[in-house]
Amino acid sequence: MKQKALVVDNHPVVLKFMSNLLEREGYQVITAHDGISTLSILRSFKPDVIFLDLVMPNISGDKLCRIIRRNPALRQVHIVILSAIAAEERVDFVDMGADACIAKGPFNKMGEHVLAVLNNLGQASSTMLKKEIIGLEDIYERQVTKELVASKKHSDVILNNMSEGILELNGNAKIIYANPAAVSLIDIVEEDLLGRDFTDLFQGNFRRRVENLLDMNEEMAGSTTENYPWELGDKKVLVEVIPVRDAENRSCVVILKDITERMRLENHLRHAQKMEAIGTLAGGIAHQFNNALFAIIGNTELLQMKSPGNENIKTYLSAVKAPLDRMTGLTDQLLAYAQDGNHQSTAVSIQKLVLDTVSLVQHTTDPRVRIETDLPAEVLNVEVDIAQMQMAISAILSNAAEAIEGKGRIKISAGNGIVRKEFEKIHLESDLDRFVYLRVEDDGKGMDRKTKDRIFEPFFTTKFQGRGLGMAAVYGLVRRHGGYLDVASEENQGTTVSVYLPLTEKQEQRGMKSIQKMVEGNGTILVVDDEEMVLSLGSEIVKMMGYDVLEARNGGEAVEIYRENKDKVDMVILDMAMPDMNGGEAYHRMKEIDPEVKVLLTSGYGIEGQAGEIMKHGCDAFIQKPFSISNLSGKIREILEQG
Repeated sequence: MKQKALVVDNHPVVLKFMSNLLEREGYQVITAHDGISTLSILRSFKPDVIFLDLVMPNISGDKLCRIIRRNPALRQVHIVILSAIAAEERVDFVDMGADACIAKGPFNKMGEHVLAVLNNLGQASSTMLKKEIIGLEDIYERQVTKELVASKKHSDVILNNMSEGILELNGNAKIIYANPAAVSLIDIVEEDLLGRDFTDLFQGNFRRRVENLLDMNEEMAGSTTENYPWELGDKKVLVEVIPVRDAENRSCVVILKDITERMRLENHLRHAQKMEAIGTLAGGIAHQFNNALFAIIGNTELLQMKSPGNENIKTYLSAVKAPLDRMTGLTDQLLAYAQDGNHQSTAVSIQKLVLDTVSLVQHTTDPRVRIETDLPAEVLNVEVDIAQMQMAISAILSNAAEAIEGKGRIKISAGNGIVRKEFEKIHLESDLDRFVYLRVEDDGKGMDRKTKDRIFEPFFTTKFQGRGLGMAAVYGLVRRHGGYLDVASEENQGTTVSVYLPLTEKQEQRGMKSIQKMVEGNGTILVVDDEEMVLSLGSEIVKMMGYDVLEARNGGEAVEIYRENKDKVDMVILDMAMPDMNGGEAYHRMKEIDPEVKVLLTSGYGIEGQAGEIMKHGCDAFIQKPFSISNLSGKIREILEQG
């Protein structure tokens, strides 16, 4: 049976010479002019020996050699390199996987070397092969070839160090070159990538877009736009196609730019900006609600105080209290989301915080859902507003329970942590160093990507009642405590919510202040508010406590009234948000008139932000709307007794 030989060379004279030589020796010979046609032939033809040129179009000989060696069916095939540049460049044929290398020279000499190699290949063991390049003595170094080889090396250095992926495609869209960046981006080894159809790298609609782009760019360059990147595996890429034409070949260069990380950062920034904008809106709504609630709650309390013996009024007012408390809770959630709520931090152990919260929500949870805790004693304390953080944990637990249909499990765990690079990549603005983490895992139905991307938006709802405002409030509360929130979820794989909070070395505090009753007093108080109903009600409440009242409807008017009556006014109740001159500016103007002025700052917003800054400059106290008459009277007495 004849032995088989495959000769690969882009020069027709060399192909003819080698065919004649090998056929005289009894070989069945097939020839190929480039790497792509070689790979096509090898699918149905298994030669005993392959003679392979190094410099060829459509996949160079060295890379073609490595591709052949990766094919298990061709590992026993002998490969002999025929090199035209052996005198100008060191050829490491052993590293390529070849058995021998013959320098191209005069045909009579080259023929002798080919026959000698074939003779050695037929022996059981060879001492001649895999040592030196054969036939170097028959050729001499050529300056032009040397310069071309140097130029190619220079180009290779540039291409190998580019951050963009560079591919070359032949006229049939087969990949014939890939630089290291392209290999890394596509995540397929070079030997498997070369010869592959470029369109096979893309799926679905993106594959059709590739075909269209290649068809459109036979004559001129074209590219995708940054607004519509293509998906290449799990990467987002921009694609630019540049046609290359010479006298013999039609090919194109494809530039791949990976923008996955940049898009992730941009999405993170857009998400943060969206959340900030929604938070601002939520804070404004809550402020207006709190002013209205103050009017309702204040008038309700006044009515109750002025009609102590009327049982009908008492019954009706009791019925009003529950929805008022609910509305107050909703505005607290809005302010929590806006990171602008009333914040009273206390050092507390994460174990106590979680266990107390679980005891509150356990009775509302389906008994088929088992709640497990893993709360090591060595977990450090956090400094939080306990009521607000319990609200956040309750929302997370409610969501977890609602995601479970029938029997299931919720696991709550906690621990101490140190910020890692992976965390900083997710939370670019993070200034955490060490933290306490709280993790809530459920084995419920999970969420798809679209739902997960929107769960922190206020008023976004799914069929789970807990999603929407609840999780938006959780986001705001956690961020307001200097922490961060991550949600990992896949459909039918459950959900994991991770809360990261700054740890504190402070020890847990015990005890709570008792609720005060209305405290009466005397003196003169200047009440300042731009909303007429709030001003009127506030003045009546203060008068009921026994004080004389002066009224101002804006900051400028308040400053003038105080200037004229500073010796008479004992204290100022000053609203924060006013149109012409806000509370901050009015406070500083009154402070210039009298450095000892006593001011109780009030607002439908929380103490964070502008109110907090005013407090740092010496303002006596802050109370957030809506407040009860007893709390207001207690604050007034507390300020007046300070002096």
